[in-house]
Formats: sequence, structure tokens, C-alpha cells
Amino acid sequence: MKILFVIVVLGVLGFFGLRHQPEPTDVANPVFVEIRVTLDAYGRQIEAAVFGKTLDEADCQQRARIIKNNLAANCEYCVSKSVECKTALAPRNAKFFDDTPSSVTYLSLNHSRSTERDVRVIFWGLTGAEGDAVCDQMKLTFEKIHSGPMKCVRAISS
Repeated sequence: MKILFVIVVLGVLGFFGLRHQPEPTDVANPVFVEIRVTLDAYGRQIEAAVFGKTLDEADCQQRARIIKNNLAANCEYCVSKSVECKTALAPRNAKFFDDTPSSVTYLSLNHSRSTERDVRVIFWGLTGAEGDAVCDQMKLTFEKIHSGPMKCVRAISS
């Protein structure tokens, strides 16, 4: 359960950078912020990715700085960090914004306020049951701070 807490904290830290300042909600040519972190906690190595759809390069850069500072200050288990702005995501990552089921369960958050962004939070290195539990817990946590629609997109059964 400790690892679940660490994962939820990581997701929340990344999310706060994506809802920092008010902006219009229509995004004609989005720039994507991509956050990659490797967590080394309790003898486990877990990879996390947070993808956010921002308004433009300036919005992305500002949010990337906030996220990077939040991770550096608050994620003691993070052993590797990467925060980048991209005009396009790799096709395998872009499909998360279509809420396409994948080999892992992930959290899908969509905006309903101008301060929010569309965000996807993905973790690898968890069992199917752990992935479902992490997503369910993150959803409960985000329901307190995010007003837009959200759901766990469950992994494809194999």
C-alpha cells in the first residue's frame, strides 16, 4: 500500500502543473507536455508517464517548469525525470487521448474549466490488479481537485 501512496502523490504533482493558470479551453494546435519518471520504491521499479494537452509552446513551457519543480521538491523516490514539450506525441502515446484501451490501465482526465487541461496518467511495472487499484485511488484523489470528466480506462485482458 505504501507504493500506491507514492504513485498517487506523483500523479497529483504532475497534474497540478497542468492546471496552474487560467486560459481559454479551446485548443486549436496543442503542444503536449510529456513527463517521464522512474520510481524506485520499496524494491520495485515503476515507470510513469503523464501526458497533458496544453494551449501552445508558452503554456507548455510554463507548466513544464512547474511540474519539474514539483517533482524535484516532492518526489523523493523519483530516480529519473524528463519533462518535455512536443508538438506531437508518438502514435502509441497519442492513442491515450482517444481513451483507447491499452496493455495497462490508465487515468483519463478531461477539462471542464479553463484552468484544467486534458491529462493522461499511465504507469508500467504494476500487475493488472495493482494498476486497477492505483487508477481507482488516483481517480478518488483527483475528484477532490478536478471538476472535469475522468475515468479509468481498463487494460485489455490478455
